[in-house]
Amino acid sequence: MQIDTCPPRSAAARGPLAVISLISSLFVSALALPQDSQGQYQRIYDESGTVQFPAMTIPQSDFVSPEFKRAYYNHLRAAETLPAPPPMDGSAQAWAQFRAVFDQAVPNADGGHDWIVAHYPHVISKTKMGGVPVEIITPKEGIAPQNQHRVLINLHGGGFFAGGGGMTGESESIPVAVMGRIKVVTVDYRMAPEHQFPAASEDVEAVYRELMKTYKPASIGIYGCSAGGILAGQAITWLQSKNLPRPGAVGMFCMAPSEPGKMGDLAVWGINGLPPVPGAPFSLSCGRTGCNVQPKAADTPATAATTGSSRPQRAGYMANADLTDPRAYPGASDSALAKFPPSLLMTGTRTMDASMSIAAHARFLQLVSTHSCICRMADGTGFTSSPHSRLRKDSPRPSTSINSSISTWTDDAHETTRSSSDKSTVALVG
Repeated sequence: MQIDTCPPRSAAARGPLAVISLISSLFVSALALPQDSQGQYQRIYDESGTVQFPAMTIPQSDFVSPEFKRAYYNHLRAAETLPAPPPMDGSAQAWAQFRAVFDQAVPNADGGHDWIVAHYPHVISKTKMGGVPVEIITPKEGIAPQNQHRVLINLHGGGFFAGGGGMTGESESIPVAVMGRIKVVTVDYRMAPEHQFPAASEDVEAVYRELMKTYKPASIGIYGCSAGGILAGQAITWLQSKNLPRPGAVGMFCMAPSEPGKMGDLAVWGINGLPPVPGAPFSLSCGRTGCNVQPKAADTPATAATTGSSRPQRAGYMANADLTDPRAYPGASDSALAKFPPSLLMTGTRTMDASMSIAAHARFLQLVSTHSCICRMADGTGFTSSPHSRLRKDSPRPSTSINSSISTWTDDAHETTRSSSDKSTVALVG
């Protein structure tokens, strides 16, 4: 299913849809209202629009396959066994031990990474670009002739504190490289707690500059999922600030540029596709400087004054970022978003990034009338009810594959030119 890739409808056209939406929401709310002992409906909403539901069962969607249901069950079971991250000022040894488990368990929770390696013939080369560790992934059958002059940069997920240097980036890159028959460079960027913003953006810039020695900027695409989706957007505004030519396309998956501090459906659908619950190993918290992944409350780090520790105090990756800085929060600036290249937004229905992605999609269409911005949702692969960032284990059949959409989105965008804010004509896709 493809969500409204055309410019927004007129106000007159939107009117009937708004009325239908209001009627349907009232109908659903009436059905959900619980009754007290006298049979009277209890008030479970407040003036802010917040609705309080009693304990309820959430069945899996009947649109997904039995195979997906089993994989989802295995994913939830594996998530329960994950260790909590150490405090942000935890020792290097504690973080190394945590990552050794996390970076293996998450991408391979349901055998996803092993499945990908077995089903997609590929070649991996580990090297450095601009001093940054990377893995270069190419299809064994060779790069397609039409892609010889193109390359994709992958930015792995992991909350800006995990997922580097291995399975996570490979799981997000191997299917795309093989199905698209294109070279993918997955970047092992710097993360918290050892580093804070803009360390990762600097690493992406270094890799981008190195690739520009061989490829035209319009022939370079950047994509990522979860933290990688956030970083992909940050990378665009960071490159803008350095007066570098923009890449040909950007893919922001499982996250999208939003107004700073707004997280949309986070309160409804958590990281694992379930409503957030007390005792989760980690959570997303939002405050004055935006949102950060934090260990559970019991592991909140103490200050050096109370612990006597001489170790420098460390914080989440975005802890020191300015909420108004579009390099950190691209959604803070309409002018920065208006200069984005063609953008692919990808999300699901039971995931915390759904409303964020749809809102970003609408905003792009409003800001850039010729923008090739696609918001893809359920297409029969099970992503309709998939938890956050579960893009990786996918069918190798191009007709049903999410990875196929990722690998070919630059081809789907038409070769178009438009005047950017500096009045120069820029090719959207090379």
